[in-house]
Amino acid sequence: MMRLLTTSLLLAAAPIFVQAADDTVLATVNGTPITAEKVSTYMKSLPMQLDDARAKEVQRAIVDRLIDQMLVTDAAKKMKIEDSEAFKQEMAMVKEGMLFKYAIQSKMEKAITDDAVTAHYEKIKNDYAMPAVSARHILVKEKGEAEDIIKKLNKGGKFDDLAKEFSVGPTGPNGGDLGWFTAGEMVKPFSDAAFALTKGEYTKEPVKTDFGWHIILLNDRDDRYTPSLADLEGEIRESLSQQVYKDFMAELKARAEIDYKMN
Repeated sequence: MMRLLTTSLLLAAAPIFVQAADDTVLATVNGTPITAEKVSTYMKSLPMQLDDARAKEVQRAIVDRLIDQMLVTDAAKKMKIEDSEAFKQEMAMVKEGMLFKYAIQSKMEKAITDDAVTAHYEKIKNDYAMPAVSARHILVKEKGEAEDIIKKLNKGGKFDDLAKEFSVGPTGPNGGDLGWFTAGEMVKPFSDAAFALTKGEYTKEPVKTDFGWHIILLNDRDDRYTPSLADLEGEIRESLSQQVYKDFMAELKARAEIDYKMN
């Protein structure tokens, strides 16, 4: 019962899209077809991944939902719902909202190109420059195990090989490589230990965090490290979006006559 209820709620929340491509008919309602393409597009709007068995169940639920909708829509037309003032007012509000959305979206698509993002990155990247280090680490659960690995390093063991063999962290398979990070990106004990090292040096004592025990190797350091475009792209696009909206509204208001009647 809960599974069917969940499916029904998802279907009720999902929008309906109609596209004419795959005209395989899955059902008809008073002679009007429900095509496979219509159901398929509807399924793509659902916020979940489906295996084959679950997809079949959801497909049937969608067809049933569309049948209900078509029956109610036909009934609503006969009831002249579209002629009611409440319906007209709500449709007008929906239309205004859609026009607003698509106008803003159109302005942003034209303005926020990949070239625009790259150009903005070149302008502001130095503002983000700060001390950073590039490091590797080996994470284990017990302090004694970490101490044994340090002994292996002291005898000439290769850090990346030992990371691949012993580290239980997600970076173990790639030799414990963490890439570049700033002080605030790591928990304090780890960050303090990493930034205290010199290039090529590893911690001679295990470093404890909530994740376990670490041995850290400093690959490199840069007092003016600049984040990559990929690191800043999301923030840049958000900033450009706000600016495009602000400029568009300023342009429209400059050409408009706006007279507030409120106190």
